[in-house]
Amino acid sequence: MRSKTEERRQVILEAATQAFQEIGYEHCSMSEITARAGGSKATVYNYFASKAELFAAVMLRAAGDISHAYEALTPGEDVSSALRVFGRRLLPLVLAEPVVSTLRMALKEAARSEVGRVFYEAGPKVGWTRMADFLDDAMARGQLRRADAWVAGMHLRSLLEAEYFMHRLLGVCEPPAKKQVEAAVDRALDVFMAAYGVPAPR
Repeated sequence: MRSKTEERRQVILEAATQAFQEIGYEHCSMSEITARAGGSKATVYNYFASKAELFAAVMLRAAGDISHAYEALTPGEDVSSALRVFGRRLLPLVLAEPVVSTLRMALKEAARSEVGRVFYEAGPKVGWTRMADFLDDAMARGQLRRADAWVAGMHLRSLLEAEYFMHRLLGVCEPPAKKQVEAAVDRALDVFMAAYGVPAPR
């Protein structure tokens, strides 16, 4: 059972989510969020130090289970199999409407506030660092050729997102079906392993 503290935090996040979606980040104030959540502004600030921090928390909440996809990246596992499981878990979540719509808001505000940085530090950077650490371990074990693991991770992320992400962000297409996701992940990994895999000995 959730504590009252956690329940209160979720109420604030739900109120903030609705307010940001209806009003937009720039025009939404902490007073507006407090009015929707009930209680005092001081209580809201006890949970979130700034509007940017609250917005980042809303974005991370929308991302939902994305962090769980990174659990497939366990050091010591077969790199190709682990990356396939990872990709098939990650891609549907990244392309889901809650994440896409929240990212649209983040991109709109990032140029004029600290929202982008706060969200990056709390969310994507954490997952991408875990991915780089996994790839670095695979390189150390000889499953991948030695390279900059962070750069390799960014290449992998871009390959996984290549076929659908921009289309979803621009509202050009609906989320792909499971078989389409699996095929896209397989194609991405074919390219990644061709670039970073270790050739079999002759």
